[in-house]
Amino acid sequence: MNYLFYDKSLIYPENKNEYSPSEMYPEYPFKNISLCTEPNSVYTTIRKMFYLMELDRKNYGTEKWNPLGKWIKPGMKVCLKPNFVMHKNGSNNPDDLDSLVTHPSIIRCILDYCYIALEGKGTVIVGDSPVKDCDFNLLMKRRNYIDIVNFYNKVKSDFKVKFYDFRGPEEEGGQYNSKGEGILVNLGEKSWFYADSKNANKYRIPNYHYKRVIKHHNGLTQEYLINSIVLDADVIISIPKPKTHRKNGYTAALKNFVGVSYSKEYLPHHTEGSVKSGGDEYIVNGLIPRLTSTIRKYIDINRVKIDRKRKENPKSFLLNINNKTSHLMWILYNKINKLDSLLMKYRKASLAESAREGTWYGNDTLWRTVLDLNYILKYSNNKGEITEIPQRTILHFGDMIISGEKEGPMAPSPKEQHMLLFSDDVVDFDCIVTKIMGFDYKKFKGLYNAVGFYPLTKNKYEQIELKSNVLECNGLLDLINFRSISKPFVAGKGWRGHIEL
Repeated sequence: MNYLFYDKSLIYPENKNEYSPSEMYPEYPFKNISLCTEPNSVYTTIRKMFYLMELDRKNYGTEKWNPLGKWIKPGMKVCLKPNFVMHKNGSNNPDDLDSLVTHPSIIRCILDYCYIALEGKGTVIVGDSPVKDCDFNLLMKRRNYIDIVNFYNKVKSDFKVKFYDFRGPEEEGGQYNSKGEGILVNLGEKSWFYADSKNANKYRIPNYHYKRVIKHHNGLTQEYLINSIVLDADVIISIPKPKTHRKNGYTAALKNFVGVSYSKEYLPHHTEGSVKSGGDEYIVNGLIPRLTSTIRKYIDINRVKIDRKRKENPKSFLLNINNKTSHLMWILYNKINKLDSLLMKYRKASLAESAREGTWYGNDTLWRTVLDLNYILKYSNNKGEITEIPQRTILHFGDMIISGEKEGPMAPSPKEQHMLLFSDDVVDFDCIVTKIMGFDYKKFKGLYNAVGFYPLTKNKYEQIELKSNVLECNGLLDLINFRSISKPFVAGKGWRGHIEL
């Protein structure tokens, strides 16, 4: 089931009364608590979407209406997986969180309907594993997520909402209600890295020691560390923030599940070296790219040492030495990168040729990580054992009221879309998003391999159907033209000119 809702008047509400609805709907369970004093079009739209999707149609307009009851039953464990990538936007507008992370008004509305489906009993976990430098505590306050927690604390019932930082204790950024443990899942031959064994010693992810990364992906060892809370869930509702992505081209439902990891040292993001040497870190082999790659590798090694020494003895002499060394290496790294940029500009090199750290259309690494994680989420039981049947229900509810373009995911520019997208198929969702963005799904290695990959999806591309409140957006996706409601996105620099329709 795929449903797209578009309305030019659909905007985020102000934080009035913890994003409560502005109307007293028959099914609304908190009738003794004040409503939103200003229009909340997000709540109204999500409710309308559920009706148009014909969810529990017979009870619509009554107190018994339970649209999520199709998937969520009393006693089930429910987990919401939004996008909490970072506490600030890396663009010139650091306060722009609308294009960066999932908006709290969408989370609040979905939680209310989870409350109804669970008959007011149980705990719903809302969590993510953001990047290493994200200050989770600060994000909870800056984006007003804490107000949602406070709202449900006011409700005297057996229903609780908890926001969790899914990162393990070795990660930075501050823990927020950190619970769960890391469950090791080995995909072995089922991993998309298994057939790429020739590059096993070159896998990298910035901010992590390369030796730690490669030991998790070699031959029959293709392992990931997943937060146990996620694997314990009966139902996962993913709430991604679709936007462009420097290493993956775009991010939507598939990529959103990178945030279920307990430790990111298990997640290869690029392969060291030039294309000619079998890598995808940069295109053209040369002294400067090799030099910056080597410096960055030692910066990451030193960072791991600093993390360890900080925990052992925050006042140690060696820690001070490591901090100063790291500072000097960063200065050198940045100066060489500036020189590199000037030389590239002088040579009139293409945007892709200027790419470093796998931030270009030839990245042949990250998509493997993404597809592996989606396979795990669907087929791993809570012990980390891969089974032959799906272990949980996974739904996707995309926040596209404001998306992000250009240098996402960390420094996106806002792209007003006024859309919400629902799907119960992760591959369908991403195919719809990329076409809305004006990108060709076949140009993304991960999505191209996912389409028709029946462990993850039930459809081939030409079979994907979409329903919408917009007449011309109904029917087979392959035949729909979204230009009447969406202008093409501007891709990231390393992808621009290579992925557009």
